[in-house]
Amino acid sequence: MDIFLALLTFFAYAFIVGAYGSKVVKYARMPIHLRWELFTSTEAAKPRCYEGPPATSEQRACQSNKWWLSNAWSFLREYLWFPSYLSHSKVYWIFLYIAHIGFVGLIIFQLLCIGTAVGTYIIADHPFDAVDKTTGILVVLRMTLGIISFASGIIGNIGLMLYRINHQSLRLYTPPLTFIGYCVSIGISLIGFLLWLMSDPRFSGYVTFFIGMVRLQPVKVSGWLGVFILLNAFHLIYLPFTPGFHYVTRAFAFFGVQWDMRPNVKGGTIEKAVTQIMKKRITWSAPHIKPGQTWEEVAKDKN
Repeated sequence: MDIFLALLTFFAYAFIVGAYGSKVVKYARMPIHLRWELFTSTEAAKPRCYEGPPATSEQRACQSNKWWLSNAWSFLREYLWFPSYLSHSKVYWIFLYIAHIGFVGLIIFQLLCIGTAVGTYIIADHPFDAVDKTTGILVVLRMTLGIISFASGIIGNIGLMLYRINHQSLRLYTPPLTFIGYCVSIGISLIGFLLWLMSDPRFSGYVTFFIGMVRLQPVKVSGWLGVFILLNAFHLIYLPFTPGFHYVTRAFAFFGVQWDMRPNVKGGTIEKAVTQIMKKRITWSAPHIKPGQTWEEVAKDKN
């Protein structure tokens, strides 16, 4: 069982890195967007430093700096505050925000445990107990992150699941995998909370498990800790099949579509990319689109 949990955990981390890495490469290689109707909706696209065309290089620099700073703030605000969800439903946003705190907290908690294990392995002459006692701040941080992430994971995911069940407009369009994801997250958080309350308040056993993995000497694991490790591994394997990749796709949407202001100059890379797309044939139809034509032919017809 100990070897099985170590191998499963190693596979889970390797799988999620490989799956997310392949998705990043796929999105990076996607064709350029043809922006006939799509354009930035952010107020950051408007000049804020002055009115009229830029007369000096200082004015152009001011305009550019303001534009990028405003966009950067919009990007961070979307990641950290979820304003689009807040505008639709404050109740749903509250539970969503709590659940995200639990999710991000769990990631940081695991990275901290792995980092402590690697650090202990590097300082090979010192046992883990001695290292743990001399790094009290890491122990406090580990405990704090664990408690916050587990409590948030329980409250947030239960709230999201009940909200979707009680609202038909959401329930009809929620795939079963989403509810399974809620249950897995609740299970991980609940067992992690029980682990902290009943047997391992410092989460030392979890760090020791990773030390055994780093040293290629799996340690004996049992009880709540074994269940916690098992669920964590399955959760990591499950994540690439969920919409959780939106953490990455948002960056592509902002920087690759909404704020892609590179000029299309003659003979440039944008022109070459657009030319390739314009020669593709349309495989669908609509009142304003004829199937079988190329995008170039459609553009000429519209003109």
